[in-house]
This record gives sequence, C-alpha cells and structure tokens, in this order.
Amino acid sequence: MIAILIFSFGISLAYVFLIARFLSGWNAIPEFQIRKVALNVSVSLIIAFRNEEKNLPQLFRALLAQTYPASSIEILLVDDHSEDQSSLIAQQFVGSVSNARLISMEAHAAGKKKALSIASLEARGQLLIFTDADALPTENWIRTIVSCYQQTHAVLIASPVVIKPAGDFFTAFQSLEFLSLIGSTAGSFGIHDPIMVNGANLAVDRLRYLENLDFLQNEIASGDDVFLLLNLKKKYPRKLVFLKSLEASVSLNPVSGLYDFLQQRLRWASKSRFYKDKILILTAVIVLLINLWLLNCFVMSFFELPFVFIGGGVFLTKTLVDFIFLRKVLHFFQMERLLKFFVLSQFLYFLYISFAGLAGNFLPYKWKGRTVKQTI
Repeated sequence: MIAILIFSFGISLAYVFLIARFLSGWNAIPEFQIRKVALNVSVSLIIAFRNEEKNLPQLFRALLAQTYPASSIEILLVDDHSEDQSSLIAQQFVGSVSNARLISMEAHAAGKKKALSIASLEARGQLLIFTDADALPTENWIRTIVSCYQQTHAVLIASPVVIKPAGDFFTAFQSLEFLSLIGSTAGSFGIHDPIMVNGANLAVDRLRYLENLDFLQNEIASGDDVFLLLNLKKKYPRKLVFLKSLEASVSLNPVSGLYDFLQQRLRWASKSRFYKDKILILTAVIVLLINLWLLNCFVMSFFELPFVFIGGGVFLTKTLVDFIFLRKVLHFFQMERLLKFFVLSQFLYFLYISFAGLAGNFLPYKWKGRTVKQTI
C-alpha cells in the first residue's frame, strides 16, 4: 500500500507540474495586436479535401470574405479522390475566381500528406497557410496571420482552432477537450518548447517547408502537422510562434456521433509511438498514466475500500488543476459557459483517454471512408 500511495502522489505531482508549465506558457503569450499590414506578402492557401461536399460551400464563402486582398492570395485545392460532389463544387468555385486552382491527385497517390506535398511544390506564395475543408475562418484570418508573420519573422505560426458546441453535453465535451489541447499547445509555445500543433490552422514559411518535406513520414497516415513542428523545432527553436488571437482562429463542427468521435481519436493517438521528442513523449506518458491510474482506482474501489480514497485524491487534484487552467483558456475564447459541463466531463475523460491512448496504437481506424491499419 505504501508503494501505491507513493505512486499516486508522484503521478499527481508530475501532472500538476505539467499543467503549471502550460499555464505559465499560456500567460507568457500576450494577446496579439494586429498592426498596419503591408500587403506585399504573397500567400498560398492549401486545402486538401476528401468527401467534403457539405463543408466546402461555407468554406468558400469564408475565403471570399477575407479582408486580405485576393490579388495576394492563391488558393490551392487538392482533391484526394473524393467520392461525392466535392470535386464538382471545387471546380465551380475555381471557375468563379481568378486566384484558385484545383489539383486532382493521380490514381497512385492518396492521403492528406501526399496532397499537401503536391500542393506545396506547386505553391508560389512566400507564406503557406494550411487549413481543412471543414474549417471556418474569421474574415480577418489571413490578414492577422500575415501581420504576425511580418512582425515576428516566424518560420512557423500556429493559430487557434475551436469546436463550436451545439448546446448538448456530447458536443460540449468535444469543445472542452479541444480547447484544453489548444491551451496546452499555446502553453508549450509560451515556454519555448512546443510539442503540439493543429494542421487546421497552420502557417509556414514556404522555403522552410520545402526544406523539410522529408518530415512527412508518408508511411504514417497521420501527424503531418506535429512531425513538421518537431522537425523545425530542432532547427529554429526561437522562430516558432503561437498566434494568440481570436481573429486568427478557425472553427470546426463537432463530430456527429460516438463512432466517428472514437475513430477520430484513434487516428490522433495512432501517431504517438512514432514521436522522438523527449518532452512530447514525457507529456504523453504523464497524461496517459494518470488517466490509466484513475481507471485502475475506479475498478479496484469495488474490491478494496482504500482505492476509493486514493483514486478520489488523485481525481480531485487533477480536476482542480484542470479547472484552473481551462477556466483561463475558456475566458480568452469567451466560452466560459462550457464550465457547467466540466465536472461531468472529468468523470468520463479518464475512461475514454485510457481506451484511446492504448487502442490507438494497435487498432485500425476508419477515416474519410478509408480503413487505416497500424504498422509496427
């Protein structure tokens, strides 16, 4: 029992220290203030899509509403063998504007990583901005990112991605989890040791991107964004920036059902065993261990009473530090209303993370109509 108490205290302390570091990093990043933007930075906006007929029309409307001049933007749309009307919708959009091109991938090429690689080689802009077909940017999105690029001379700029909840618990749970990831992402940038990034809102200097094309690791189906970050982190540790601005954010719709939610999380977890960054590995281990330990205590509490108090202590510690951190992040994104779902989310979180964290390394998952099997 002494060993169990020591482990419980140790994992709790490690988790508190981890979240405290993220909180200090979050606080260290000032909210970005856009200055007068020189309009001479050429931008290549790259969007790979597959079966996105429901999302492309709203994305195209958002792109047409951008306040950055269209003459300085080229839009590269890459069709990854869509099986619905996505290609037709994209063709219609390209035909209606003068600054967009549609790239159809050849039969032997498939996958988002390959799509991004193809588009980046054809891009002519000084700055590459990547987003997803289901993302919805603000009207000042490109202008704000370009302003940050000009002010900081960054090699990579990560910007916020949020999930807009629909008012029910399931979508609120997704939004809370996603905001915690975005807050942790920003926090890691704030302490100059970034370990996460989201490819739905990412800007990279084109020359630096092309120099690091080998980061893609095409044998791995997911993780193009994180592998790029880790590669650039080795070369330009002080040139990686998190753009803390609501104007630079994009929003995503929550997934509609539990099956799709789990498939998405399995995809995210599938790349974890390929990481080589020590801080990222340590972070993942701490998060997985504390959630696995909570699951263990939950199960053992049915058999041995002390585990009720041991698990309860770890749970309360984790919940308190998560609340302090998440409240800060939610305040910035003006989504404090989600805190009413926080406690219930905490009770479910360790169950789902324990499953996804382990199963994602072994089970195949289905995404965009494709079944992806894990490789060793």
